[in-house]
Amino acid sequence: MTTRVQAPRIESPSTFEHSVAQASFSPHLSKPSLRYGLDAPGGQGPFRYSPGQEIAIRGWAFLAPQTDRLPPLAVDVVGLQTGSHTSLNVRRLERPDVARHFGFDSLTAAGFECWIRLDHRFQGQCSVRVSQKDGAGTTHSADLFSFTVAPAIYETHVRRELAARFLAGSGLEIGALQRQLEVPEHCAVTYVDRMSLSELLVHYPELRGQPIQAPDLIEDGETLATIGAGSQDFVVANHFLEHCENPIQTILNMTRVLKEDGILYMAVPDKRFTFDVDRPVTRYSVLAETFETGRRPDREALYSEWAALVNHVAPAEVASAAENLVRSRYSIHFNVWTLQDLLEFLGACRLEFDLPFVLEWVVSSENEVIVILSKRSNAPSLDT
Repeated sequence: MTTRVQAPRIESPSTFEHSVAQASFSPHLSKPSLRYGLDAPGGQGPFRYSPGQEIAIRGWAFLAPQTDRLPPLAVDVVGLQTGSHTSLNVRRLERPDVARHFGFDSLTAAGFECWIRLDHRFQGQCSVRVSQKDGAGTTHSADLFSFTVAPAIYETHVRRELAARFLAGSGLEIGALQRQLEVPEHCAVTYVDRMSLSELLVHYPELRGQPIQAPDLIEDGETLATIGAGSQDFVVANHFLEHCENPIQTILNMTRVLKEDGILYMAVPDKRFTFDVDRPVTRYSVLAETFETGRRPDREALYSEWAALVNHVAPAEVASAAENLVRSRYSIHFNVWTLQDLLEFLGACRLEFDLPFVLEWVVSSENEVIVILSKRSNAPSLDT
C-alpha cells in the first residue's frame, strides 16, 4: 500500500518573495540560468521516508532569459550512495504569482508538480533537483532537498544471501562506509579504509547523520600492503573497484591476500542505472596499459569528465572544478562499466595477465552487479 506524504504548500506572499530573492534576472542575460522556487516539501531535509511512500514536489521553474517559452522540465533524483540516477516527468501548473513577480505573462505556466514513489530505485540518501532542456543542452538547478529511504528489500536479501552462501571464516571488507555487508554470524570481519572515521565524514559530507562503519585498519585498499599473503578467507569490496585507478593491479593485490579457494566478493555499479549514465565505458586497453606502466594515462581527463557529466558543472567552470577534485583527492569513479563490459573486463585481464581467479557467480541486482570470484592459483585457461 502506498502512503502519500503531503507537505503543506507555502502560499504566503512574504515566503514567495523570500524564495525568489536570489532568482531575479535581467532579460539581457546571455548565459541560460535555471530560476526556481520550491513550495513542497518545506526545507532542505534530509527527510526520512519508508519504501512505498510517495513524496509530493511542487514549485516553479523556468529557464532565463528564454522567457517566451517553457521547454520540457524534469525532476532528477540522484542516489548519493548508490549512484542511481532517475529522471521523472513533471506536470506544469499555472503560477500567475510568478508571472507577476518577473513581469512576463509567458511564466504563468511556470509551476510544476511531481510525485516520487519510493520503490526499489531509491535507496539511502538521495538528492533532488530540477532540470530543463533547451537548444544548448540541459540546465540543472542546485539541490532542492534530500531524503533518506531504507535500502530495497530485494537488494538487501541478494547481498545477504550471497554472503551466506560464499563467505566463511575471517576476512576484510574494504570501504564499507554506510553499507557494510551483512555477513553470517560465524564470520569475523576487519574493516579497512584509507581514512579514519572523522576524516571520512569530512571527505564525504553527504554521509553525515548516517551510521558509518569505523575502520579497524587504516590501509590503502588498492594495495593492502600490510596484509600478509594467503592470510584471508575472503575479501569484500563493494562499490570499490570503480574507484581504483589501476583495477587490474587491485584485483591482483586482493587475490594475493586470499587463501587458496578464498572468496573475492565485489559489487560494482552498472553505469546504465547510475550517475555515470552519460559517461563512456572505460576501454580495456587503457586499463591494460595502466597495469603495465603503473600510471593511469587518462587520469586528468577523468576528473574533468566527472565535473562535466556527473556534477554537471558549467563548461567554463569544468577546469577549476576538476582541479579542486584533484586537490582534495576526491574519490571519483575512474572506471565505468555495464554488466557486459564488466564481465568482458574480468575475462580479458584474467586471460592476458594470468590472474589467479575463477568466476563463481554473477547477479545483476538493481543498479549494481555482484560478482563472486574464488582464488585458484592453477585456474584453467578460459579457452580450454
